[in-house]
Amino acid sequence: MAFRTEEIITYKSIVICDDCKKETELCESAYPIGFDNRMNRALAAGYTFKDTGKQFKNYCKDCRTTRE
Repeated sequence: MAFRTEEIITYKSIVICDDCKKETELCESAYPIGFDNRMNRALAAGYTFKDTGKQFKNYCKDCRTTRE
C-alpha cells in the first residue's frame, strides 16, 4: 500500500455583517489579501462600512436598508 500526504494551504477572506452576522466569502487564494483589497471586495459585494471611532462596522445590503 502506498500513501501520499499533501498539504494544501489556502486563505479564505470572509466579511461578516455586524447586524445579522451574515457571512460572505470575498476570495480564496494562496496568500492572504491586504486590508485595501478586503475593503474593495466587500464594497463590490454590496457591504457598507461605518466608522465608529476605534473600529469599522460592516453592514450587508439588507441591514443597510433598515439602518437608513
